[in-house]
Formats: sequence, structure tokens, C-alpha cells
Amino acid sequence: MDTEVIATREYVDNLKPVENSFSGSYNDLTDKPTINGVELSGDITINTGETAPDGDFVTQDEFDTAIGDINSILDEINGEEV
Repeated sequence: MDTEVIATREYVDNLKPVENSFSGSYNDLTDKPTINGVELSGDITINTGETAPDGDFVTQDEFDTAIGDINSILDEINGEEV
């Protein structure tokens, strides 16, 4: 497999850090993502007090069964006993 050199180690090692005022905290970011108009920041939960939209949702049992089926298939692919 051919590899393409994009930057040498010396070049990368000599880069100067970019001066910025980001504190490292997610809560200090601007333009945070939203779901249904609810900004994803702070201590939020999945239940915002709104009614879930109508839809065909799976039950916990259906979800657990599907995960079990997926794990069984992965075990077979990886040659593990089921």
C-alpha cells in the first residue's frame, strides 16, 4: 500500500500552537447542536417534558432481542461458540 507524506515529523513538531480563548469546556462552545429545538448543553435529559412524536418505536424486549441476535451473528463471524 502506497502512502503519501502530507507533512514531515519535523514540520509538525515545529508548529506553534494557535492562540485561542477556548476554555476546553463544551458549555463554552457557540452554535451547539439541537434536537427538536432543544440545545444540547448543560445537564439535560432525554425527556424534556415534551411528548414523543408518533412513530413505530421498539419495546425494550424487542431491542434486547435484536441486540442478542446481533451478538450471536458477530460471535459466529468471529468463530466463537454460540
